[in-house]
Amino acid sequence: MRALAVILALVLAFAAAVMIVAMVDINDTPRCDDPAGIASYHRSHPFDRTIDCFDGSQGKKVIVMALGFAGGAVGAIAALLALAFTVTGRNGRRLMWATALAIILSGLSILVGSI
Repeated sequence: MRALAVILALVLAFAAAVMIVAMVDINDTPRCDDPAGIASYHRSHPFDRTIDCFDGSQGKKVIVMALGFAGGAVGAIAALLALAFTVTGRNGRRLMWATALAIILSGLSILVGSI
């Protein structure tokens, strides 16, 4: 079980990092219905000819980012719990709850963002 916890820690750390980086990228992307934001984005990125924008309202963007950052943070905590479980062999139930919560929060962020 401890060897599996090491693998779980690596997977959780990677997934948490990806989730947090994705949320930072979404935060830097203007909404598609905001022409001033898109113009500002093109002024700050003059050589980027593509238009990357968030297709949704400001409220949807806030919900996606809140759930995504929370999922990434809980995933990072779960990775630390997995390392603690590897060393001590205790608190496996807390590790599983934290892992499940990270998956649920990240999944809800992706689901809300795709609707």
